[in-house]
Amino acid sequence: MDTVDRTILNALQEDFPVDSRPFRVLSQRIQIGEEEIIQRVNLLVESKIIRRIGVSLNPKAVGLSTTLIGMDVPEEQIEAVTDIVNAYAEVTHNYQRDEDYNLWFTIAARSREEMDRIIEEIREKTGIERMINLPSVKTFKIRVRFEV
Repeated sequence: MDTVDRTILNALQEDFPVDSRPFRVLSQRIQIGEEEIIQRVNLLVESKIIRRIGVSLNPKAVGLSTTLIGMDVPEEQIEAVTDIVNAYAEVTHNYQRDEDYNLWFTIAARSREEMDRIIEEIREKTGIERMINLPSVKTFKIRVRFEV
């Protein structure tokens, strides 16, 4: 990764243009060619430096219920349980931790009932009984930006 890649990464995190040709707009901002930006972004995606480019919605504003779930998963079952959890489109994040509750994930569902159904399905499919359900009460948004 060189200075141009870092400039592109920083630009992608700030004020991504809503335009039919967003990379053309970015190319004008950072003064390199549109095709070069596209090629570099593709390489950054292929090398897994960029995970995704997309919108971030406020779940409550679009009518979703959200919760954070912690699970106490035996180490030898982590991969299998993670595969089950990640099969749900409603799961937005999933993290492994070195604690008693070692698998944490978030769910955003159309209703509290749907969220409860998904949690129960995950419990049944995984056989994991020790789960913490921490429904969202109030959202505190932070600005996430990685200076590269």
